Amino acid sequence: MIVHDDIDSQRGTGRFILRPQRSATWRDNLLLLGAVAVAAVPVAVAWTIAGFWPVLPWCGLELGLLAAGLYSVSRSLLAREVVIVGADEIVIEAGHRELERRFRLGRAWASVILQPARRAVDRSRLIVRSHGRAVEFGRFLTDDERIRLAADLKGLVARQPHAPENGAVAR
Repeated sequence: MIVHDDIDSQRGTGRFILRPQRSATWRDNLLLLGAVAVAAVPVAVAWTIAGFWPVLPWCGLELGLLAAGLYSVSRSLLAREVVIVGADEIVIEAGHRELERRFRLGRAWASVILQPARRAVDRSRLIVRSHGRAVEFGRFLTDDERIRLAADLKGLVARQPHAPENGAVAR
């Protein structure tokens, strides 16, 4: 999901907030885990009472692995990237709940590259390159979202901020 924020096409600046598509909240995941537990635990207890005691630990292991998988996916869906196109630089910030990485690239020689997928099962790659440094971002976006974002960024980066009128000094 892409949120366009504070875009100024005249000055060629703007901010894009990127988040993965999140169809289920953590509460929804807990409800799913509870539904599976309500179905599995009584059956496991019944088989344990019938004498097949190894069923109960396997049921617990199954529920634990399901909870761990749901947590892992939920955590990865908290990812967030912010692309800020300023007058002099492009800043890419990434993290989950808080800022974890920040990349600063000079805008004057920056280029936005959308590399197509090499195979049908691969995804395209969105990269900003400047002065020998390259940063890939938007890995969690769909290919269509990546194409739209690349077009928006190329259009914004191509517009160099205008020089001040009447010889005024910019501050």
